[in-house]
Amino acid sequence: MSKHHDRRKGTHTTKDVRDVETSKAKPEPLLQNEGEGSRTAARAYNDDLRSFIDEKRVEPAAKEAKDFVEQHPTEAKAAEVRAEAGPTPIKHRLSELASEGRAMFQRAQERVRGMIRRRLHRGG
Repeated sequence: MSKHHDRRKGTHTTKDVRDVETSKAKPEPLLQNEGEGSRTAARAYNDDLRSFIDEKRVEPAAKEAKDFVEQHPTEAKAAEVRAEAGPTPIKHRLSELASEGRAMFQRAQERVRGMIRRRLHRGG
């Protein structure tokens, strides 16, 4: 048995620690945080990869990729460079979006000011 103090109520209660431990429900598997390197995602990826290979889809995909590279070498090279660079960090993308938003707002603000000036000069 252990004593428990509820600060909100200002009361003390006695609880059996075993009751608390056994009452903890395990989270649902899909909602469970697996930390770095999700086993669920790895399992799904491996299952999909096996299916892809088992269904004999490798050769057609390789031919399609080869044809694309031959027909669109510039686009293929650009895609390769992007893939090698890896994902863009969210922080970087957000700062780019904020910067673009500020620039867009400034351009719109300048246009509106110009429209107001022209309207005032026309007298109307």
